Amino acid sequence: MRLASFRWRGRDRIGLATGDDSVADLAEVAAAMGRQPASMPADMIALIAAGPEGLALLQDARRFVTDHPD
Repeated sequence: MRLASFRWRGRDRIGLATGDDSVADLAEVAAAMGRQPASMPADMIALIAAGPEGLALLQDARRFVTDHPD
């Protein structure tokens, strides 16, 4: 799994690579999955610090993006 940190409209974001040249915004994917914004890590450091819960979020997001490519 490849991740990226990026800045969009003045905010730091976490990205999940969905292909060689595509990145999905983890917060937007999580919202589409029905996750509450307050449960999202604020940045990559917070995601890593979340440990197993952060990894589970990433795995769920990757599965969701794979199942819903549009």
